[in-house]
Amino acid sequence: MRVGIIGGTGGFGLALALRLREAGHDVVIGSRDATRAQEAAEELGVSGA
Repeated sequence: MRVGIIGGTGGFGLALALRLREAGHDVVIGSRDATRAQEAAEELGVSGA
């Protein structure tokens, strides 16, 4: 399943993204801050765009 999380670079959003990623889902996160989005993508083990 593909899941989108708005605010995926904050505490709760990032934790949720990590859990969903571990469960095998494709996760798309949204953020206003490109640097934080890239850091979150690296933590999730995926590429950011």
